[in-house]
Amino acid sequence: MNNEFLHMQKLAGIITEGEYKAKLNENLEDLEKKVFDFFNSPKSNALVDKIVNQLDDKEKAKITSITGGIKESTSDEFSQFKNIVDKISENLEEIQSPYSKDFEPNNIDKAVGKVLSGVGSTSLMSMGTLPILTAMAVDYIGGTNIIDTVGQAIGSGSGAAVLATLAGLIGGGILWILGKRLQGKKGSLDNEPIA
Repeated sequence: MNNEFLHMQKLAGIITEGEYKAKLNENLEDLEKKVFDFFNSPKSNALVDKIVNQLDDKEKAKITSITGGIKESTSDEFSQFKNIVDKISENLEEIQSPYSKDFEPNNIDKAVGKVLSGVGSTSLMSMGTLPILTAMAVDYIGGTNIIDTVGQAIGSGSGAAVLATLAGLIGGGILWILGKRLQGKKGSLDNEPIA
C-alpha cells in the first residue's frame, strides 16, 4: 500500500496516527530486508570478494573495528545489519544537502562514499568494484523506480531523504558484509566459510 493512500486514510480517520506510523515502519523494514537480502546474495559475493582482496591491513582493521563491537551485541544477522546501518545513519543530514537538488544515480555513489568516509573508511569508494556493487544494489532494490520504492518505504518523496536513506542502507550493507568477510564468513544465503 503506498504512502499517499495511507496518508489519505489517516486524514479521513480510517486509520489512526499510530497505525499510520506502524505501516510506515513496516514499509521501511521491508526495504531494509531487501537490502539485507542483496548483500547476502551470491550475486554480490563475487564483488565483495574482490573488494576484500583489495583492502590493505589498515583498512581491514578499520572495518573490523567499526563492525566488530556491533556484531557481538546482537544475535541474528538482520539485527547486526540494522545496528550497523543505524550507527552510520546518525550523520545522514550532512549527505542530504549537497546532492539533494537533483536525484541522479551518480549521486548515490557520492553519498555512499560520504557515508563510508564519515566512519573512517575513506579508501573504499576509490575501488572500482564498489561503485558497481552500489549500482547493483540500487538495481536490486528498485531499479528505475528507486525514488518511488524508497520514498514509499520512508514516507517521503524528497530526493534528499531518499538519497540519505539509500546511502545509509547501502553504506551500512557494505560495511556489514565486509565485516563478515573479514571474519571469514559469507552471506547467510551461502553460509560456507571462506577458504
